[in-house]
Amino acid sequence: MELAVPPGAYGTFRVHPGSGIVLGVAGASQPAVYSFESLVLGARTRLKLAGP
Repeated sequence: MELAVPPGAYGTFRVHPGSGIVLGVAGASQPAVYSFESLVLGARTRLKLAGP
């Protein structure tokens, strides 16, 4: 399962083992801005970047 994460500021963001997240907006003309206090990726997680 992959979750599209909207741009913004986040505290501790955890991605559980076997799942994934997508950062950015495909086809956007402006970059998406993210701020994570910490980003914790479990085993076999997927991180995809979309957009500029």
